[in-house]
Amino acid sequence: MAFLKKSSVYLVLGSMLLFIIAANYQRGLFFDTDLYGIELLIGMIFFIYLLLQYDKWETLLTQPYIWFLAVIPLLYFLMVFFAENQLLAFQQFLRWVMAAQLFILAFMLKEQKWGKEIICFAILVMGVWTSIFGWLGAYHLVDFKDAYLVYRIASVFQYPNTFAAILSAILIGVLIRSTEQNWKYALTAFSSHLLFI
Repeated sequence: MAFLKKSSVYLVLGSMLLFIIAANYQRGLFFDTDLYGIELLIGMIFFIYLLLQYDKWETLLTQPYIWFLAVIPLLYFLMVFFAENQLLAFQQFLRWVMAAQLFILAFMLKEQKWGKEIICFAILVMGVWTSIFGWLGAYHLVDFKDAYLVYRIASVFQYPNTFAAILSAILIGVLIRSTEQNWKYALTAFSSHLLFI
């Protein structure tokens, strides 16, 4: 059982890294297609991890923001019955379920000694790579639909403003971490220049 619990941590961490770095290139954030396969995979990994980590349920269920987070998919589920476009409402529900599952998995992984560090690094890599990818799209060095919209870089996201908001959040995180007294965090500060540009 101990081996299964340890393996589940690696499985969850690997799947989250894959999602953070690669999922947006499948156009899931562009809303022209829904990633049912990824949503199903995240759901399966989520339930397997919860079953194997049953001793952490009490800690999880005492967090008020977990209950608040659960309300969002519930509201989207209720909207399925009243929406004019029920398919679109159901797709939104599935997206929010997946987002809630990823958030809960990240919360549970941060208790691991190195889980939080790896997730932060993956987010940084995603930000830097989408920045580079956006510049390549602006100069037509990669062929990617709407990577450059009306003289503004959108990279792999639906709107340039979405791209800017995500990069701003990553930039703020990098700048805050680079002020800590840890040489590893200072090394990540070089990425702030690219994110800012």
